[in-house]
Amino acid sequence: MQQKSIFSDWGLWLLLLFNGYAVYYYINNPQTIFTIYIIFWIQSLFIGIFNVIGMLAFTNRAGSSFNFNGKQDNKPGCTAGFFLVHYGGFHLGYFVFLIVMMGSLRELDFAFIQLSFWAILVGCIMQFIQDKKRNATQPVNISVMFFLPYARILPMHLMILAPAFLHISAPVIFLSLKTFADVIMHIVYRKYLFKESSVV
Repeated sequence: MQQKSIFSDWGLWLLLLFNGYAVYYYINNPQTIFTIYIIFWIQSLFIGIFNVIGMLAFTNRAGSSFNFNGKQDNKPGCTAGFFLVHYGGFHLGYFVFLIVMMGSLRELDFAFIQLSFWAILVGCIMQFIQDKKRNATQPVNISVMFFLPYARILPMHLMILAPAFLHISAPVIFLSLKTFADVIMHIVYRKYLFKESSVV
């Protein structure tokens, strides 16, 4: 199947538009950077949730695409369960960290968070439906589904560590890495999700 050009990938352009607006929003409302952090957390959480659903619902799987505990062709529930606990644990920890670091919920723009929540949810549902239809004829690569979402945790780590060591504004680091992680994750995910792989 011919690969779709990234320049005609509407999902990629929507990501860039969303992140561009987040940067614009922060520039005009620098006091509400925690709103951006919470929206990123929600977006990352939804990706993890739909990833778990996909691991269970995508029944056409590449047989050699994942190795869990040294065994091939594991039951999907084992892989999804491990991912749920591990990925979910990261996000629970970061949620507590954000609440403690924020101090007061009054700093949040709940109207913008609510709008973003529904926009992200609709986007994830549309992507899932598209992938489910594609899975009818192409095997899914479980390795890509399992490991790629962790690319979204990197900006969270650097948001905490980099400002102290590099004396750089945390929002600048975070927004830059968020955009980079979103774009790379989207391109790699679309390119390799439905390919046979020898990665184990």
